[in-house]
Amino acid sequence: MPTIRCTVSNCVYYGEHNYCNAGEILVSSDETQGTNEHLMNAANDDSFKTDVYESAETCCITFKEK
Repeated sequence: MPTIRCTVSNCVYYGEHNYCNAGEILVSSDETQGTNEHLMNAANDDSFKTDVYESAETCCITFKEK
């Protein structure tokens, strides 16, 4: 599994030294903001895609607050 680093310390997956301990990561565009429709499409449809042009336009859907 690739190493994922994250600075969001109030996430349940946040680990020591800024390591993410989630088993799977879902990253999306800020435009979708994790809507239920988007989450269902992303989980069930490999052809569902979003476009962004800068990293600032992305968000981690995997985030869960501690």
